[in-house]
Amino acid sequence: MKANPQKQTGASPSWSTKINKRKRPSADCPIRPMQETLGDAHFQVQIGMPPIHLLAEHGWRFDTLGSVTAVALRGHHFLGWPGLVDEFGIAQTPGYAQAKPGATFLKIGIGELQRLDEKDYQFSRPYPVARWGDQTVKRSNSKLAFRQKFSGHNGWAYDYHKSYQVEAGAARLHIDYELANTGRHPLDTDQYNHNFFCFDGVEVSRAYSLQLGFPVGPAPCLWLRHGKNRLTDFHPAAAGGYFASTQAAPADQNQFRVTHQETGQSVFVCGDYPVSRFALWANQFFFSPEVFVAVRLMPGQSLQWRRSYEFQLGSNLR
Repeated sequence: MKANPQKQTGASPSWSTKINKRKRPSADCPIRPMQETLGDAHFQVQIGMPPIHLLAEHGWRFDTLGSVTAVALRGHHFLGWPGLVDEFGIAQTPGYAQAKPGATFLKIGIGELQRLDEKDYQFSRPYPVARWGDQTVKRSNSKLAFRQKFSGHNGWAYDYHKSYQVEAGAARLHIDYELANTGRHPLDTDQYNHNFFCFDGVEVSRAYSLQLGFPVGPAPCLWLRHGKNRLTDFHPAAAGGYFASTQAAPADQNQFRVTHQETGQSVFVCGDYPVSRFALWANQFFFSPEVFVAVRLMPGQSLQWRRSYEFQLGSNLR
C-alpha cells in the first residue's frame, strides 16, 4: 500500500470510454451495463458493471467500478453469484454525520447518497442516489481499468481508480486501487471486498477451512471453531452467521487461504496494506472472508493498495 501526496493523472480520451453516455440500466442510473471476460481458454475472470444483480437486495451500496461476477479454472468455479464486490464505508462514510435529513453524504464508488432521517448510518440500508460520479473504462487483453471522479457541492470530492489484471498462466487476479482526496474535507472511512466464495456450487460445510496469516481475536461464535490463525468446522444457519475481529495486523501478514478439504480446491488471497480489522460472513451458499483497509486522507493526499487472488485445484480436480 502506498500513500502519496495527490498527483494529477488524467484519463486520455483516446483510450477512455464515457460510460455515462451509454444506454442506462434504469431511469435514475447513468451507467450502462457491461460484461467483459479476461483470461484464456483455461482461466477466465468475468467482470460486470454496475452490480445490478445486487440491487434488489442491497440497493446502490457497492462500488460501481466493476465487480468480478465469475471465476473459472479448467471448468471449475470459485464464486457465488454475488461475486467479488467492493464497498467503502461499512462502518462510517464521509459527510453522513454532518448531513441533515434530506441532505447528501458521500459514498465513494457511487457518488452522493441522500440521508433519510435522524437514524445512525447503516451500510445495509438502501439510501437513494442523489448524484452519480463520472466513470470511464479502458480495456486491454489482460486488464480492465476504471476511473470515477466526483465533486460535490458541499466540498466532498475524490478521484478513484480501480483496475483488474489477470495472469492467466498462473490463475491469478490482481485488483489495484487508488483513491485521491480532491475535496476540502478529510476522508475517513474503510474499504473491503465482500469475497462471496462458493467452490463449484458446493454448500458451506465443515469441509471448508480458513487459514489466516494474522491472528484474529476470540469472539463468541457457535457456528465455527476458532483457533489463533485458523477457522474451521463451519456450520452456519441458513440465515447466515457473522464473525468479527478488530485485531489489526501489519501488511506482511495480510493473507488467507480458503480450502475445501475434500476436493483440495482453494483460493489464496493477499493484500499489500495493513489489516485494520477482519470479518467473516457465511451462510449455506456463500463463504465471505473480509479484510478491511483504513482510508484516512487529508485534502491533497492519495492512497494505493492491491488485492491479489490465486486460484488452485486439488490434484483430483486437475
